[in-house]
Amino acid sequence: MADLDILNKVKFDSNGLVPVITTDYSSKEVLMLAYFNRQSLEQTMQTGIVCYYSRSRQQLWVKGATSSNYQKLRSISLDCDADTILLQVDQLGPACHTGVKSCFFNNLPINADIANGFARQKVAVFGSTGSIGKSSMDVLLECKDSFEVVLLTCESNYQLLLQQASVLRPSFILIEAPLQPLVRQQIINEASQFNTKVIFGSITEPETLLNLKQIDFNTAILAVPGFRAVRHLAAIFENKNITKICLANKESIVCLGDLLFKMAAQRCVEIVPVDSEHNSVFSILGGFKTSGVESLVITASGGALLNVLEADLGKVVVKDVMRHPNWNMGAKITLDSSTLANKGLELIEACRLFNLDESKIEVYINRTSHLHGGVRFLDGSFVSFTSKPRMQTHIARALFYPFKSGYRQAIGDKSLDLCNQLNFTLEPVDYKRFDLLQLAREVSFSVKLSMAYNMFNELAASKFFNGDLQFAAIAPYVRSNIESLKQKLSTADLKSSFETLEEVFEFYNTLGTFQS
Repeated sequence: MADLDILNKVKFDSNGLVPVITTDYSSKEVLMLAYFNRQSLEQTMQTGIVCYYSRSRQQLWVKGATSSNYQKLRSISLDCDADTILLQVDQLGPACHTGVKSCFFNNLPINADIANGFARQKVAVFGSTGSIGKSSMDVLLECKDSFEVVLLTCESNYQLLLQQASVLRPSFILIEAPLQPLVRQQIINEASQFNTKVIFGSITEPETLLNLKQIDFNTAILAVPGFRAVRHLAAIFENKNITKICLANKESIVCLGDLLFKMAAQRCVEIVPVDSEHNSVFSILGGFKTSGVESLVITASGGALLNVLEADLGKVVVKDVMRHPNWNMGAKITLDSSTLANKGLELIEACRLFNLDESKIEVYINRTSHLHGGVRFLDGSFVSFTSKPRMQTHIARALFYPFKSGYRQAIGDKSLDLCNQLNFTLEPVDYKRFDLLQLAREVSFSVKLSMAYNMFNELAASKFFNGDLQFAAIAPYVRSNIESLKQKLSTADLKSSFETLEEVFEFYNTLGTFQS
C-alpha cells in the first residue's frame, strides 16, 4: 500500500485522531499505544522518524526531541477496518515502554538535519582530570558543534579543572576535596571570569546531590576510578534529564551487576561502554544483543612486565610497573595491566554487559594494543575492531552513539599500520602466571565475589605502592581473601543479586571484616 493510499484511506475519529500500535521490528514487542493526527502522519512518512500527536499537550511529539531516543520507521499499514495504524520501527534509545535492558540499532539511514539535531548533547564529565577525563576533553574540544559541556568534576586537582573550564566554559564545575575558605574564594573568582559556577562538596553530601539534580545535562561520562564511582553513578541517576551514561568505570558494572541495568531501564537511560574492548564489541554488534554470537574476544597488552621471567617478578618495583609500552594511564590501572587484574575486571564486565557466561569470553594478548576486541559468530566468521591505542576513538563512539562518530584523529597522527603483523597478532594467555585473570573467571558468576575481587585487588595495589606487598604476592593476597570470604558466605548468598544501592554499600562496608 502506498503512503498516499494510507493518507486517503485512514479513518480518523471525531477528534481528527487515529490510534497507533507501534512494535519493535526486531523483537516484535509492543512499544507504544499512541495517536496520529493527519499532520503527524504526514511528517512520519516524509522524514522516516515517527512523530506522534500528544492529546494532553495538543501538539506533535517526536520521541527524542530532547534526547537521543527516537524511532526509525520500518513499515506502516492499516488494520482491516482502516481505523488503526500499525507501525514497525527500529527503536534508537532505550525501549522505555517494554522494560527491556536495551534494543539499540546503529548505522540506520535517517534525515541528516534530524540526526544533527539529536546528536547535540549536554554533557557532564565526572572525573575530568583523570586519564579518561583528559581524553574526553580532546574529543569535546574537537566536536564543539555536537556537544555542549555543562559540568566538569574532579576530586582535588582543581588547577587542571580550572584550565579545562577556561577552554570549554561549562556552566558548573564540582570539586569534591575539602579546601580552605581562602582557596575556595580564589577558585570562585577565577571561574567567574568564564561564567562558570563552582560547587564544593563530596558527591555523598545532600547539598551537593541537590545541586547535581538541578543541572541540565542529558549525557554523562563517568570517568571516576574505583568503587567510589558507584556513588557518582547513583547521583547521576538522580538527575531527571539524564538519557545516556558513557561508562568508563568498570568497577561499577562489576560490583552492581544486574542492578545497574534495572536502574537504567527504570529511568530510560542508555548505558554505553567506553572501555576500548567493550566499546569495540559494542560497535561490532550495534549494541548489547548477542543473537548469532559464538563468543566475544577481548585483548590485553600484557603490561610492562610481560617479558620479565616469572622467577624475577619478586624483584619488581613500582617504577618497573609504570613503564607501560602502549598506554599512558593512572598508576592503579597500569599496575592492574601487569597483573592482568584489569583484564579480569573487564572479563567480568563483558559477562555483565552482554549477558554471557565467562566461557563465552576469550582473552588474548595483543602486544601493540591495536586489536581491541572481536566477535566470533555462529556462522564461523570473526569480526574484529582495530585502531591505534587512543581512548579518544572509543570515547567519541560512545558520545555520538547511536550516530556515527564525528571525531577526527589529531592532525599528524599516523593511521594504523596495516602491514605490521604485530598489530593483529593474538597470543594465548598463561593462566598459571596470571592467576588474577583465572580468579576472575571463577568469581564471575557471583556479583558479591566480583565486588570482593575488585576490593581486595584495590587493597593489594595500595599495599604494593606503599611498599607493604611485593608484586609477586598480589595475586596470592587477593585469592586468599576471596577463599576466606567464600567459606563465610552461604551458596545462596554467593548467587544472590543486589536489589538496592543500600544493599551494595552495606555489603561493601562489611568486606573489610573478611580480610585475612
